[in-house]
Amino acid sequence: TAIKENNPENILKYLKENKKLLSRLSSEANAGLDTPELTTLSTIADTHDHAMGKFSGSGGGDCGIAISFSPETNEKIKSEWKAAGLYPLDVKIAQSGVI
Repeated sequence: TAIKENNPENILKYLKENKKLLSRLSSEANAGLDTPELTTLSTIADTHDHAMGKFSGSGGGDCGIAISFSPETNEKIKSEWKAAGLYPLDVKIAQSGVI
């Protein structure tokens, strides 16, 4: 609903809640879902206003995501990720999924 309504505050709120729940799952299951690289990805994104990062899918190192609503913030995050040895991809939410 937050995405359909284009509500940045709620999008970030729900993603932060998802991040907390996944972290709890990882901890309680002793699953190690958050790798050092994914922690770096998330930490970098989280230092910027109106942005956040988290691992995606089942975790464990395949990929992570960051959400931002500012082109300037997007560029700062991507630059910092590159400096940290991470490889950003530009994707957007589309009607049929992610493009």
